[in-house]
Amino acid sequence: MALTFGKLHQRLTFYHESEYLPQEIQNINEFKIWCKGHGHAIPERDEEVLRALYARKMDPKAAYEAIIAKQQFMNDTFPITPTDNVRRMLEEGVFYLAGRDKHFRVVMVVSVDKLQKMKPQP
Repeated sequence: MALTFGKLHQRLTFYHESEYLPQEIQNINEFKIWCKGHGHAIPERDEEVLRALYARKMDPKAAYEAIIAKQQFMNDTFPITPTDNVRRMLEEGVFYLAGRDKHFRVVMVVSVDKLQKMKPQP
């Protein structure tokens, strides 16, 4: 989903099927050419490229650095190993993921009643 106000354009979603504007396609292609010209690996997902380009005001060098930093963070952080308390709360249904809202944010349900009944308290 994207909003356009005259010359201003703002994309609201990146990671689901949507058509790219001609300028967005051009920006993605220019980014890939920039990567090749500088000997960098080209990211596989156009959504990730476009998100990084928007976040960095279409600066290819800053966008590439952001993509690399995100990938490094993901490699260092995930998968998360739950502690015994977290595993116990998951098994007892204290909290669970219930999908996503209309803005694609994760919806997490916490059962306070089940949490309060747990012995011992986590």
